[in-house]
Amino acid sequence: FIFFVYIFYICDIFIIKMKYLFILLFSITLLFLTPSAESSENLDSSFNSLNSFENLSMKSKKTGNKNKFMFFAFGTMNFGEVSYYPFTPVEGDYTQYTNAFGPNPSKPYNLSYGFGVGIDFNIIPFISLFIDGGMNSWKLLLANKNGYAYGQWVAEATNYESAVVGPFTMDTYYYMDATNIRLGARYIVSQKRFQPWVGGGILLSAWQATIGNRKEGLKIGSQDSGLAFGFSFTGGMDVMFSDFVLRLFVDYGSAIAKPRITGLLQDPYSSAVFENSGGEFTTGPYRVGLAVGVKY
Repeated sequence: FIFFVYIFYICDIFIIKMKYLFILLFSITLLFLTPSAESSENLDSSFNSLNSFENLSMKSKKTGNKNKFMFFAFGTMNFGEVSYYPFTPVEGDYTQYTNAFGPNPSKPYNLSYGFGVGIDFNIIPFISLFIDGGMNSWKLLLANKNGYAYGQWVAEATNYESAVVGPFTMDTYYYMDATNIRLGARYIVSQKRFQPWVGGGILLSAWQATIGNRKEGLKIGSQDSGLAFGFSFTGGMDVMFSDFVLRLFVDYGSAIAKPRITGLLQDPYSSAVFENSGGEFTTGPYRVGLAVGVKY
């Protein structure tokens, strides 16, 4: 990222110097192509244009560079559903779920959030590049303490002997934690105090899937982790102040993980594998966030 910023800076200097050279060559051309009585006047006029351009460039640098970078911190509330999970809490008498075979419907997260930091770089007034990164997490309740749970996966893992498992010694959750890095661009609709914008980017997500109880420091079965790529689309509103920015935004999109966990059942089924071949969102795909940025 620093390399690209340096390249933009070098290009900016190169373009300005080329403009100076063009004006100088134009002035010399006028000197030789016009009558001698007017040469001095034309040359003075050309050098006055050069000085005016230089003053305008310096003024632009003094006023524009302050807004080229923005460093910001953000937090989000995330929303979405878990499409495939090993089991879900039994309500009432567990015996009525023994033969409860069939697919389980998607369930919304019990809690999902994120936070992070980022940098915006304005390459031209209406276009900015950004890079951000942060932590995201979601969880889904699978079983209550001292209770039972059931699911189609349990039925398949036990050769349809029963769809019920338990009792559990703790409240048991399915956790997905992800560290994301995203690179993208924004189109800024207005340059006034209120600046709506839209954008998008590609992201890399390092994820980890766990089943257990984080508060008690306990887990069931193995953990799984990996890397996944994804896309996201974003839009929002920046409220500009003299030295800082308040940003309200929404995001859509996520990387897709395919967790594989073993050891969720006791013998003789301890080798049964819970695997979501269709993939699961590493981050809640619908996000609403607030950011505070400092202009530089």
